[in-house]
Amino acid sequence: THLRPTPCINCTDWERLAQEVYEKRKKFQEKKEKQQEGEMPKKIVCPECGQEKTHHAKGLCQSCYYRLHHKLRKQQQNKNSKEKQNKNSTISEMTVLVDFSIAPEILEELKERAKEELRDLSMQILWELKLSQKIKQELKEKENKQCS
Repeated sequence: THLRPTPCINCTDWERLAQEVYEKRKKFQEKKEKQQEGEMPKKIVCPECGQEKTHHAKGLCQSCYYRLHHKLRKQQQNKNSKEKQNKNSTISEMTVLVDFSIAPEILEELKERAKEELRDLSMQILWELKLSQKIKQELKEKENKQCS
């Protein structure tokens, strides 16, 4: 079920070229079938160690592949752990724990407002802080206008 190429316009060599392609495909398929049957393992010259050995993966012999794979995996793990540490330190710098035991009524009011405005409690607290900053800024601007 191989596809035969169709001739190009004014091409005289298309039959010969098509036959060459067909024969190469047939040889490749036979070689592939032999390798799959286990008759003939693929031999390569490993680019890492320079020895002729059985192909394992990614153009390498088994020992070189595992050595490089282990090295790459270790580097990736180190990189991931450093990123995780940086992320955790950033998160810890951006996180504040608020103790409402002194004023539980404020917590209840914040919970009610959050429920009314369809926010979770942490977002409501941020919203309230943003509003208070905005009001403070407006008061400063009014004060500056009056003084001028």
